[in-house]
Amino acid sequence: MHTAIMLFTPETARSASQKGLIVRMSHSKARQDREALLTRLIEQASFQPPIKRPDDQDSYATEQVVIVREQLARLHDQLRKADDTRDTFRIATAICKLGDYEADLAGRPRPGNLRPVAPRRAVAAFTPPADS
Repeated sequence: MHTAIMLFTPETARSASQKGLIVRMSHSKARQDREALLTRLIEQASFQPPIKRPDDQDSYATEQVVIVREQLARLHDQLRKADDTRDTFRIATAICKLGDYEADLAGRPRPGNLRPVAPRRAVAAFTPPADS
């Protein structure tokens, strides 16, 4: 099969230029359409009532801490009643994971994540030498 090699002639250059102009014009039109749509959406959004936010910003985290602590209490009860070694291991693993999650929600650092702060050295106040 023989493929035709396209030569770069004034006619092909003119044709490519026209195609490029059409593409650039369509991109310009699409950009104008996007900007018009964005303007309409902004105008519509300005007339909508504001979103009502809960009074407590951390209400979700607070609810989750309560739920996790209740689950931890239930798991501790199950651990006391467990006889099988596999059950004990599974419950202990769940307690460990929930404990980490509860510490994250409560805002407490995990062991090893908080570096002790070195005490700052006292800096003596500068006193200018007395003129003699």
